[in-house]
Amino acid sequence: MKTTSFEISKKLKEVGVMLDDYTYCYCAEGQLWNAGFEISPWENEDLNDYYAAYTLEDILEVLPIEISVKTKMLDITSYWLEIDYCSKCFWYSNEYCSVYQTDFEENKTLADTAARLLSKLIADKIITIEEVKYAK
Repeated sequence: MKTTSFEISKKLKEVGVMLDDYTYCYCAEGQLWNAGFEISPWENEDLNDYYAAYTLEDILEVLPIEISVKTKMLDITSYWLEIDYCSKCFWYSNEYCSVYQTDFEENKTLADTAARLLSKLIADKIITIEEVKYAK
């Protein structure tokens, strides 16, 4: 199963993403664990040393379908999530333009592409971590 990379999993945790449902996680050295079937790596260790590895489905469940962005003219403009599996891109757009495009080339998996978009939205304060936690 393809999951977010160690680098992207770390970035998600840094911006505050910690979803309850995940099967895999990384230890601090980047080793992938199957948290669902092996002995939980955190039974005797600090949770801060582990990073959840999310699937594409995990990320898509919490990505908002619509975002609102304040323009330079102080108007609020709505954009809708678009996914092009052929070109492996995710972005938000309306009838006039696109914003927050992430290309597959800079990521290892589609899960990384979607996760990078999620972290950009949180970092730019387009969505809050509370909105992510309650999206599921």
